[in-house]
Amino acid sequence: MNFRQTLFRFLGIVALWSCTASLQAQLNRGILEGIVTDPQGAVIPAVEVTVTAVDTNVSVPTKTNSAGYYRAVDLVPGKYRAHFVVSGFSPLDITDIQVPAGQIIRTDAQLRLGGTEQTVQVTAEAPLIETAATNFSTTVDTQTIQEIPLAGRDLQQLVFLVPGVVGAGPPGSNFGFNSQFGTFPDPTNLQGTNVAVNGGQGGANAWYLDGNVNLTALAETIVVNPSPDAVQEFQVISNAFSAEYGRTGGAVFNTVLKSGTNALHGNIYEFHRNDATNARNPFSSIDSQGHLIKDRQLRFNNFGGTVGGPVILPHLYNGKDKTFFFFSWDVSILHLLGNKTFTVPTPLMRQGEFSEDPNAALFGIWNPYTSKGPNSQGLFERTAFGTPVAGNPFGDQGCLNSSVEAGAANGIKTCNFATRLPTNRLDPVAMFFMNSLSTQQLSIGRGRRLPDLQ
Repeated sequence: MNFRQTLFRFLGIVALWSCTASLQAQLNRGILEGIVTDPQGAVIPAVEVTVTAVDTNVSVPTKTNSAGYYRAVDLVPGKYRAHFVVSGFSPLDITDIQVPAGQIIRTDAQLRLGGTEQTVQVTAEAPLIETAATNFSTTVDTQTIQEIPLAGRDLQQLVFLVPGVVGAGPPGSNFGFNSQFGTFPDPTNLQGTNVAVNGGQGGANAWYLDGNVNLTALAETIVVNPSPDAVQEFQVISNAFSAEYGRTGGAVFNTVLKSGTNALHGNIYEFHRNDATNARNPFSSIDSQGHLIKDRQLRFNNFGGTVGGPVILPHLYNGKDKTFFFFSWDVSILHLLGNKTFTVPTPLMRQGEFSEDPNAALFGIWNPYTSKGPNSQGLFERTAFGTPVAGNPFGDQGCLNSSVEAGAANGIKTCNFATRLPTNRLDPVAMFFMNSLSTQQLSIGRGRRLPDLQ
């Protein structure tokens, strides 16, 4: 088997897989339909209709039926032109037909009497109302996605451009984690769970990517959050969606990725944030003694690129007008350096002696194995380690927590608290981990996160 045969078999397998995927994912395709009539409004059957994508020059042929109705399905989102031709009428070209994903665009045509030597050209107008569907949908196009500022270039923020969408979580929970430096991408893609649409339950939404479900198996969070440079359009269907959309009681968020065209195009980008170029935080720059405090270090990089075009193998295959590719690579890296102080057990505490803890000396250490109750008041009682004070009004019960609390309320000391735990109560596993801790105060330094790699 030579190289050419192997290559064409491989391309055949890829084409077969692509067809299978397209059968399972129709939500990222559009439909163009309409009625063809003559100048008197009578329908014209058997009109040959050719719908052609402007960017790829790929054509979808169809023909009107006896009612003058035509329908072109499985159209990749983008701009199209439609050509109508039938004997006895002048050919008609309708241009600038915008077909979004998941929608049915109606474009009617009226042919004029005449010969085939003259072609009539008409520019399509965007319909004000979509009459072929009952749902309410909003589509954010490529230009808006590219021009609108997205914090951290997080595509999930586009949902807030749609009426009726609000954050369902507590304040500050909608965009991942925040700091004094601003907002970063959502590392765990949890923002989608904090969105409610038209008063619905937060997180009860379905996310699709190119028509396929883009949700984790355990939670309503997206799996892939693509780069805005790789997105053709972002669609939100907020109510009354058809049966093809399932698994949700909220809204449908459908992201459609770009595809290659006849023109080779791409881009390379790098977005960088650095604390050296940020204004100093006036609330954390000076300590109580007036000394200057350096802001914690921040290094945030979002870099990558896209490339798309026709598949061309010199001397083997020319995919112009037929086969296309598109590739996107996006990486986000976040470095944060912050200082935090944590208290560790002292050498005496590691031996079970808590005399250095003022709370242990004042309130004692309670024996968990003496708990009993609840009593008539619904409370549980337990006894502290120690010995009752001689002459206290509670006698041998002086170390019982209810007696201690009653005595303290009357200014009576009822128990001599023991600050050392009995040796037989020291768990060897807990002691091992406690002795493994550093004896110095811990200062947590540099941290690194890799939120997104596509």
